Amino acid sequence: YFIGWLSDENADVRVAATDALGKIGDSRLADPYLIHALSDENWEVRHAAVLALGKIGDPRAVEFLIEALGDREPMVRSAVALAFGKSGDSRAVDPLIEALEDDWFVSSDAAFALGNIGDPRAIKALVPKLADQEGMLRKNAIEALQKLTAKKELMGEYVEYFIELLSKNNHALVRGVAAEALRNIGDAQAALRVLRN
Repeated sequence: YFIGWLSDENADVRVAATDALGKIGDSRLADPYLIHALSDENWEVRHAAVLALGKIGDPRAVEFLIEALGDREPMVRSAVALAFGKSGDSRAVDPLIEALEDDWFVSSDAAFALGNIGDPRAIKALVPKLADQEGMLRKNAIEALQKLTAKKELMGEYVEYFIELLSKNNHALVRGVAAEALRNIGDAQAALRVLRN
């Protein structure tokens, strides 16, 4: 009977139905029911649909969730970023990199998600966020970069990038992350050479 409630004229009923379907956790409910709820006129229903799809983790919903990163309501966009952080789906990396330019809480959640996904394509987009005015975004960017640069096998192509950051950037957080990345990569000697110069 929850499915019937998704078309109720009362938005609170639609939110409750969407939430209940997410708690049931059956991927057969994702498409079409929860995916359809992503286009509801009420942002709270769309938000509940994102949370429900995040709980279910159905890969068929990824493209619809990527589209929901463009929702007019920041709370919906934030929930999408967190859902991708939970799922770890690399198809979301490029849209999440774009979301780093969104409102501060959306961009903070995007940074968190990028760290959890673990794709090194995010590194160059996250580094400038170390100097952002917003503390939560800085914190999430630091933690994301720490996760990303701990993956030594993925970092070889970024040695020169981190050496350049260390030698040309005066921001303490950026230099600290660059030095830690070089240490993780196993090129601590490069970091020492730059620091001595």
